[in-house]
Amino acid sequence: MKLTQTLLTAAALSCFAYSASAQSVRLTFDPGQTDYGAFEVSGVDTALTLTRTGGAIAANDFAELDDLTSETYTATGALLNPYNPLDFTITTTGGVANLDSSAFDVGGSGIDDAESISFVFDRSIIITEFDFTNIGTSEFASVTIAGSTQLFGDSSGDSHTGSFSLNAGQSLIFGFAAADGADYDLQAFTFTVVPEPGTYALLAGICALGYVMTRRRSAV
Repeated sequence: MKLTQTLLTAAALSCFAYSASAQSVRLTFDPGQTDYGAFEVSGVDTALTLTRTGGAIAANDFAELDDLTSETYTATGALLNPYNPLDFTITTTGGVANLDSSAFDVGGSGIDDAESISFVFDRSIIITEFDFTNIGTSEFASVTIAGSTQLFGDSSGDSHTGSFSLNAGQSLIFGFAAADGADYDLQAFTFTVVPEPGTYALLAGICALGYVMTRRRSAV
């Protein structure tokens, strides 16, 4: 009896831990937002702590990325468990990073031809939202996700939702669309961390053992 309760409790806690780890994380580059930086968006917004390889971050945001071409950030916080910390590198091509009053671009004039911003994460993620600025009617942003290029914009406007897979080490690249490309800025994007295969196996094993013990108890 006690063993069964213990196993079921462990299964419940494991499922809860997985649920917490699946919280959405939003990276925003708009200094005008109170949640400027990295934060968890499911339920009550909770700020995550940012650090960077190039030094301390005074305001826990991306301001120190300005005028750089590459930087590695680390996001930490209990809500990221068991994927805490989460590391990602931001790199620009065609010019230095620029963070203005509303978003992130290259060189201060949007993401133009031959310019790009790339992100590489140390864990696999599912991107659920892109938020751009300055994309008008019949204009597009070019986004390459794990080698597959898609255009976002036109009548859909600046915000786009979906489910886009990016494995650890693969690149997420915001570039210029050759046809009808807008000189757009990147304002934010949202993602969830994909559980590693070992996590799935552990959860499945605990739940299966709990089920077996429950069946044995009911058969007595």
